[in-house]
Amino acid sequence: MENTKRSLYPLHIVLIFLFMFAFRFIPAPEPITSYGMAVIGIFIGLIYGWMISPSNMVWPALVAMAALATTEYGGGMQVMAAAFGNYTVVMNITIGFIMGPIAAAGIGDYLMAKIVNWKVIAGKPWLITAVILLGIYVLGLIGINQMLLVLLMFAILPGTLEAAGYQKTDSYPNMLLMGIVLACLFSCVAYPFFGWALMPLGTTYAATGVMVDYGKYMLIMIPMGILLILGYVLLMKLLRCDAKRITALKLDFIEARFPNGLGKFEKWLLGFTVILMAVSIVITFGGGKEGFRALLSQFSVYGWMLLWPAVMMFVKVDGKPLIDMKEAAKSFPWDLTFVMAGALLIAGQLTAETTGVSQFIAQLLGPIFAGMGEYLFLVTLGVLCFALTNVLNNIAVAVTMESVVAALYLQGILVDIQTATVIVCFFALMGYLTPAASAYGAMIHANSFTDAKMIYKTGLAVFIYMCLFMALLFIPFSMFLF
Repeated sequence: MENTKRSLYPLHIVLIFLFMFAFRFIPAPEPITSYGMAVIGIFIGLIYGWMISPSNMVWPALVAMAALATTEYGGGMQVMAAAFGNYTVVMNITIGFIMGPIAAAGIGDYLMAKIVNWKVIAGKPWLITAVILLGIYVLGLIGINQMLLVLLMFAILPGTLEAAGYQKTDSYPNMLLMGIVLACLFSCVAYPFFGWALMPLGTTYAATGVMVDYGKYMLIMIPMGILLILGYVLLMKLLRCDAKRITALKLDFIEARFPNGLGKFEKWLLGFTVILMAVSIVITFGGGKEGFRALLSQFSVYGWMLLWPAVMMFVKVDGKPLIDMKEAAKSFPWDLTFVMAGALLIAGQLTAETTGVSQFIAQLLGPIFAGMGEYLFLVTLGVLCFALTNVLNNIAVAVTMESVVAALYLQGILVDIQTATVIVCFFALMGYLTPAASAYGAMIHANSFTDAKMIYKTGLAVFIYMCLFMALLFIPFSMFLF
């Protein structure tokens, strides 16, 4: 079987290049443009490349960016500037130099061992799993930057999972890391007054004049996030993920390194990381339009992510800087950086106005939705948002689907626009299944303790679970409140 895969590998490579460089010559159906066909081909080739080469996902991303440089988008210089100038990629680069020293210092192993051996949950693998995922959700709710949380946990967990005896092809580590991303995404949509929710809520208000009730919005989103996480843990158990090995993590394996707990250097490094998170919360909630609050808004969390690593580079403890660039570079996630750069650039272009893809989706879905009953329409809306956001840019999906919703409401076909808007807010963000779905999806695939085939296998089960949860709980509860 392995020999067959190797013999077909050159054919796969040829097909990838054909998609990326020749698909554009297929006549484009209206309203998709010739540029749209080129981007679609590059996108298909990118996903194809990641599927056949899960151990080296950088080269498909580089070829995709090179292919984009041969389109109407612009030359290679414009592609590189856009790909590596993306704020998410820049944030990953700056935070990567913090997470590397944390992992090298063993702080992640120490903290995870402490959690696992907490008396209340010690020896209870599924309770440990639930505490980890719910803890991430709560940290996101209180304002800690979700991207920072994922980067931190993805730096901590591989060493812990390896120490527990897991391999990257095991279902438990793949689902745990996927669950961390989903917990962070759930927290992203918890509040209607800032962050992700502003885009679809604003689209609804601008198009229809309808303002979604903020109190009811949070009464739906926050409990649903908790229930989804608890159900996710149950799903892991039903899929027979081996959680027992996580309880094998005892403090014994780090006692030799930390006989008296964390040392002075490790404590300072951890303290500066806590400050990084704490100030991120202050900036997130403290921004405004006047005075010092306006300055905070302008500086933003991203400016803080540039400043604080620099401070850590010149602060020395025991004669060495908290961040030593030479040491940090050894554990820096270069593969993740290139995968994210390629994924975000291509996914963003796929639904750009000049491709015609969004218009095509709207024209295709409008007549279908118009002939449905209210409940069936809402279920179909949620499933489509969820499916599309796992292959397309989530902002484009949200705006496109919310535009369809607004049009149907204005035509008198849809009555419960508030529930429809809440569905778009929640399910158009849950991009986790492919590297092009979101920055988080790219991070899942690029992690050293995940396997692409296992991600798609378990990810499909997660997709089905969330669709059932939406149809049986999320939508009925939302319709009851609104």
